[in-house]
Amino acid sequence: MASPNTPTDADAKAAAPEADGEAPASSSPTDDELIARARAKDFGAFEELLGRYEDKVFRLAYRILRNETDAKEILQETFVSIWRKLDTFKGDSQFGSWVYRIATNAALMRLRSHRRHPEVSTEELPIGYLFVIRDVEGLSTEETAEVLGISVPTVKTRLHRARIALRDAIGGYFDRP
Repeated sequence: MASPNTPTDADAKAAAPEADGEAPASSSPTDDELIARARAKDFGAFEELLGRYEDKVFRLAYRILRNETDAKEILQETFVSIWRKLDTFKGDSQFGSWVYRIATNAALMRLRSHRRHPEVSTEELPIGYLFVIRDVEGLSTEETAEVLGISVPTVKTRLHRARIALRDAIGGYFDRP
C-alpha cells in the first residue's frame, strides 16, 4: 500500500505534461462541447475553438486574398462573426464547415470591396483554392461543396482540373521514364 506521500501511477500520469504541451486526446473536449460552453459565455472555451481553426482560416483567407494583412483582418472578422452568431449555429453541418463558409464569405466580400474583382464568384477563384481546401485542409467533397456553395459534382470536376493543372505545373521537375 502506498503512503500518502508516495506518488501512485495515476498521480504520475496526472502530473506529467504531455510531450507536445497539450492535453491527451481523450481529455480534449469536442467542438460540440466547446460550442455549448462558448454559448454559455465561457470565453476560454471560445478561445480553444479559435485555436483549433485559426491557422486553417488564415490559410484559407490568404489563399483567396493573396495578401497577408487582408488575411489577418479576415481572420479577426471571421472570429468576431462567429462569436456574435454562435447561437445561430444549428449543428446541421460540422462546425469547421460553418467556420469556413463565414471566412470564405468575408474574404470574397473583401475582394469585392477592393474593386479589383468587382464580380468575384466561386467560379473565378484560383483553381488551386479548391485543391487546398479539399486535399490540403482535408475537407470532404460534401463539406467543400457546402463551403463554396456549389454542387458535389462541380467540386469533383474542378478538383480533377486542379489536380491536372498541378501535375502539369510540377511535372517538369520530375524525370519520367
